[in-house]
Amino acid sequence: MLVGQGAGLLGPAVVTAAVVLLLSGVGPAHGSEDIVVGCGGFVKSDVEINYSLIEIKLYTKHGTLKYQTDCAPNNGYFMIPLYDKGDFILKIEPPLGWSFEPTTVELHVDGVSDICTKGGDINFVFTGFSVNGKVCIF
Repeated sequence: MLVGQGAGLLGPAVVTAAVVLLLSGVGPAHGSEDIVVGCGGFVKSDVEINYSLIEIKLYTKHGTLKYQTDCAPNNGYFMIPLYDKGDFILKIEPPLGWSFEPTTVELHVDGVSDICTKGGDINFVFTGFSVNGKVCIF
């Protein structure tokens, strides 16, 4: 049996009821704003690229970095947790010279009808490499 502070011994029924309440999720009320929404998708490419060199970053609409993550090295998957509702910008940051479409995605997370809350994927598609340089004749 458990001993409670100032209450003497707690009976098995009280302990069982407490365990059932904890396991069933009944407890202090939490609003829907406490729900964490996962916002994810894939970096896609028809050619082999090193996904681990790519970062996905989440910014506020004012440009403050909220979160950043790497892509999974085997398939380009990424997931960013969103703890707040609001307007955000999701950006792909690849190595210099790598091109993707889109480069940014504007998000309005309302907790009801947005792509993240609905579990949809946000995908960035590799479109190619750019080459910069200068030809010198000696």
